[in-house]
Amino acid sequence: MNFLCLKEKLEYAVGLAERFTSRNSSLPVLENILLEIRLNSLTLISTNLEYAFRIIVPGNGSGEEKLVIPAKVFNALLQSINDSKIELEGKKNTLYIKTPSLSTKINGYAGEDFPIIPRVTSTAHFSIEAALLAQGLEKVMPAVSISEFKPELSGVYFKITPSTLYLVATDTFRLAEKTIPLSKKSEDKTYSFILPQKVAQELRRILSQAETENTRIVLGENQILFSINGIEITSRLIEGNFPEYNNIIPKSFDTNCFINKAEVAQAVRTSSIFTSRLSNVLLEFGPKHLNISSVNPELGEHSAKIPASLSGKDSSVQFNHRFLLDGINAIDEEEILFGVNNENTPAIIRNKSDGSFLYLLMPLKIS
Repeated sequence: MNFLCLKEKLEYAVGLAERFTSRNSSLPVLENILLEIRLNSLTLISTNLEYAFRIIVPGNGSGEEKLVIPAKVFNALLQSINDSKIELEGKKNTLYIKTPSLSTKINGYAGEDFPIIPRVTSTAHFSIEAALLAQGLEKVMPAVSISEFKPELSGVYFKITPSTLYLVATDTFRLAEKTIPLSKKSEDKTYSFILPQKVAQELRRILSQAETENTRIVLGENQILFSINGIEITSRLIEGNFPEYNNIIPKSFDTNCFINKAEVAQAVRTSSIFTSRLSNVLLEFGPKHLNISSVNPELGEHSAKIPASLSGKDSSVQFNHRFLLDGINAIDEEEILFGVNNENTPAIIRNKSDGSFLYLLMPLKIS
């Protein structure tokens, strides 16, 4: 077989495919990419058995061929090539790469040695604008748990109603929720699933670069398929039940504070220099100001006073500065809302006017 394509297109595809490979000493084939050439298209497939990636590269070709190529070697070679076009030739499990300035041979394996990627049998499906899904994932993913103690918290929770998609993540210390309206309503029922964090990360990366408006999502039995402009991502879903979180969202607050996002973010970052081992910063809400401070007996102390609009009573709470900054940075508007009760109930951070995103954060209890 022979295949001619643009180097830029091939390098992009191989770079993505490599990210879905796996270093597995018992199954070294998972470090490779399967190449399938059929006339005028080249399909690249990679997998770690938990999730799989498939992308089509356009070009001009002849014949049909399947072979398996080391992903790391292939990607590194493409990054070193300056020519705009690349010719591929597959022969006896070997890939020959030719350009006007170089000729390379990469030893591979037979295509039959590569794992079979199961097809998802649809139980439900819907479409969503790629940019909206990418933005939603970016906002909630900082709250995904990095612990494996509770697998149901180690991914992003998707809940789809006939008109709305809810994206939720929590590590029990904070919770982020983003709601996205569906322009084309899904089926007249509600369903949900938990997408693994790694897949959510790669999906967000691809969606943010997508040259298409819509992403098609097909839900199967414990599997999910995302289809984006010639790219397919298939993944197993996390088993388990995501917690019923609506009951922990406070309906009202003793203190409501409107404050400039940039100013409070800068004040928290500066205070973080002087935090203790608990990474705690103190927020004191007064009639016209928010005071942010931190103390470290070994380093010193710091405080900053920021103008704020307060309703309710004065209060003071402490937060982990990293978690606090994650919530502040996820806000889109210049002015944000803090809602606070006490150290025993979660505080809320949200946009002043746009209610589609909320970030709940538990205060720190320090005696």
